[in-house]
Amino acid sequence: MTRIPSFLMGILVGGLLVFGAMKYHLVRATDGLHLIPKLTAGLQEAYVDIRQFKLDDWAEHRTLAAALIQADKEHLMQGAAVSSLRDGIRSALESLTDAKS
Repeated sequence: MTRIPSFLMGILVGGLLVFGAMKYHLVRATDGLHLIPKLTAGLQEAYVDIRQFKLDDWAEHRTLAAALIQADKEHLMQGAAVSSLRDGIRSALESLTDAKS
């Protein structure tokens, strides 16, 4: 059995990690870690700790909020103040879905 050189193994693992970071948000919530599919590929917001997020934080991370709602993980967005943002994003997603049809 041949051994894969550690350099090539590092390239393989690194490539898989970059691919995962481009396709998924790794979200740290109060109940643990969640992999949320991104709406668009990119390296932004690859890891986000949302345990102490306030409304201003969600306003800065709208793409993450939209991805959470799209993945039916909106329960991770806690707080009554977030519900207005959630409803706005939900209606925007519905209008995008209707436009694609």
